Amino acid sequence: MTDPLGSSLTLFACPACGGALSADAQTHLVCTNCGADYPLYDVAGARVPWLMPDPAIAKLEWKARLNGFLERNRNEYDRVVNAAARNDSKNEHAGTRLELLADALRSQYDAMVARLAPLGLDGIDFAEESSPALRLTHKLPAAQGLSSYMDNVYRDWAWDNGENEAQAAIIDTLLKRAGVETIERVLTLGAGAARLPYDVHRRWRPKQSVIVDFNPWLLLTGLTTIAGEQSELDEIPLAPLSLADTARRQTLRAPQPIDVASDESMQFVLADVTRPPFAAESSDVLVTPWLIDILSEDLTRFARRVNSLLRDDGVWVNSGSLAFMPDDPLRAYSADEVLEVLADAGFDVIDWQRDTLPYLNSPLSAHHRTETLFSFVARKVATVEPPGEHHVLPDWLIDLTLPIPVDAVDTLESSRFLLKAQVFGATDGVRSVAALGQQLAAHYGMAADEATHVVRRIFVEQVDRNHPARIGGSL
Repeated sequence: MTDPLGSSLTLFACPACGGALSADAQTHLVCTNCGADYPLYDVAGARVPWLMPDPAIAKLEWKARLNGFLERNRNEYDRVVNAAARNDSKNEHAGTRLELLADALRSQYDAMVARLAPLGLDGIDFAEESSPALRLTHKLPAAQGLSSYMDNVYRDWAWDNGENEAQAAIIDTLLKRAGVETIERVLTLGAGAARLPYDVHRRWRPKQSVIVDFNPWLLLTGLTTIAGEQSELDEIPLAPLSLADTARRQTLRAPQPIDVASDESMQFVLADVTRPPFAAESSDVLVTPWLIDILSEDLTRFARRVNSLLRDDGVWVNSGSLAFMPDDPLRAYSADEVLEVLADAGFDVIDWQRDTLPYLNSPLSAHHRTETLFSFVARKVATVEPPGEHHVLPDWLIDLTLPIPVDAVDTLESSRFLLKAQVFGATDGVRSVAALGQQLAAHYGMAADEATHVVRRIFVEQVDRNHPARIGGSL
């Protein structure tokens, strides 16, 4: 049997138990230790593994996020169409503006559905989940939606305004300061739409670039663009410069496409960077762009996780903001504290710098911003004990014997989001509120009438939040 991942297979480790993975035909990877099964997706001719600890649970969560995006899109489309119908004065400019918005919203809807089609999210259902405990254990961060970083896609592949080159130059400079001359394997965690790892790959020509993100829309958009697809995605800028800029169709294209189908030097992976599915000490360079301050995992733990992925003398390069916003103020690290964390995690900081750069400055928008990046390059000088399994939810919601802290109200709100995600993920246009209630009752051991009340309450709150006067709509 032909190995669908070629030499990349030895790179991976089971995200559930750490065991080795073997190929099952061309569509799955299987753990040789625990038997866990991970799907492989054919995207632009490349094989992309879905290496979440429980793939079905992760797919359900992304299906819920997709449903949420599409519902918000439909709501906004209806608002725009209704506004156009109220244009009693027949204001020509207003009519043009609303028509541009409506067309752009429809285009974004279609683009999202088409991009995620290879994942088959429509086929994911409650029945494919494992257990209520695993749903909590393998929960993904609630704040990360499919379109959370849509502007990054335009920045990476459409705007051509120098932002990509500026950040790539920072990485280039730091690698040179670390004395790096050649790279065997570079691992980019939190790659987003993948422009930075693409630029690093073209500049340094590593034997392999491994490009990782858990957001399927961002990663697959980057992959297909790098592969040479010139897709179109409508941009709706925050503060359009002109009437024509209200919404404009952008073409996503790579400066120099790469044949990802036959070139084993690029490997795309759908995975959670706090549970990296890679063998220990498997990379010699690791890059984290705009990542360390947005993770749900504390930096002191994540730095040790990075240490475990690098070989001895391996190099970690980071570039981005330090806008830590954790629930616990103790974790909102300053730059000085970040450097101390690195030292405690077995790294020697070779150099660091600050650069003030334009950030997400659309050529269509009057809304511009700059960011001061904190960038460092550090070398692994000692091996430290890697951290245990990371959970998005606090330990007392995983281990039910632990005491509930007095400030648990905010955390409980996060748990409630998971229940909503499961209900929205099971909404298929066929099941009724009562049917969803019965399904929820079966999974959680609740009374049917109680579960039905919970489902109804979730939908009532959603309708109230989105548009109090809106009951239905179409797109």
